[in-house]
Amino acid sequence: MVKSEKYIKVGSGRMIEYSVHEYDEYAPKTYLFEEYFIENDEIKKSCRMSKNGKYSFSAWINAKIEEKEKTSSVSYEFDVNNPLYIPILHNLLYEQDSYTIYDESTENFDEKYAVFTRIEDKIILTFVNTIENKDIDKKFNISTHDSDPKLKCFFEAAIREFSLIQELDKRQISIEEYMIDSKGIEDEDVKQYIKSYIPRYK
Repeated sequence: MVKSEKYIKVGSGRMIEYSVHEYDEYAPKTYLFEEYFIENDEIKKSCRMSKNGKYSFSAWINAKIEEKEKTSSVSYEFDVNNPLYIPILHNLLYEQDSYTIYDESTENFDEKYAVFTRIEDKIILTFVNTIENKDIDKKFNISTHDSDPKLKCFFEAAIREFSLIQELDKRQISIEEYMIDSKGIEDEDVKQYIKSYIPRYK
């Protein structure tokens, strides 16, 4: 059952649904972040990230089956105003420009994966799948039990951020977000601030 749920507008035509699902006392809770991209009152695409006993990432596009079959990649852009931006930046892209998540059920890792890439002050999440899928709606589903602590820390940070939003019912921008938004992530002052603000990765 859904234990809690909140919708957060993050820009024109963009909204994130954050929900926590609890099924029974023995199963781990599911934490779900799903962002919807809306045009003319219609969802054009969405991006989902979830944590329970494993980590899952998925992409969906509003298109006919023929177009979905031809599509081999889908991308999403995050800026500093998105509440997922800082958790991604701090935990997946700290001291590196990209972070790749491979689907555990795929033999050839370079055929199906999701990659976060930092380009100046933007973060791009791209899903890639060059395999011919029987279930087209799961074409861009990526699941992993990867023990990489970065994924664990990312979800913990995102859960804290969204839990705080739920408590405050509004989002207050941090000093770091203000600096990135006003000066850009490549600015030397911003780089110095981030370097001193973020502890060395454990």
